[in-house]
Amino acid sequence: MRRFLIKTKYLGPTKNYGSRIRATSPGYKPVTVGYDYSKNYEDNCRNVAKMFLIRNAVNWTLDNKPIDDYVNTYFFWIAVES
Repeated sequence: MRRFLIKTKYLGPTKNYGSRIRATSPGYKPVTVGYDYSKNYEDNCRNVAKMFLIRNAVNWTLDNKPIDDYVNTYFFWIAVES
């Protein structure tokens, strides 16, 4: 079973954009989505990680809980081959 890591990070508001969450992984196109204030931070990150998989057209699924680095605003998600 192959796995890869997706990193999600909170991006604060700027003069031109509101708060966003970005999902990245080496070798794949990053995805940035606006922050949904009706959900908590972890749910926002999970949704962006799912969008990342869809937009990069990979047939993978997210593993259970994210790994929090407790230093920055990163969550690390493990995607496994479907």
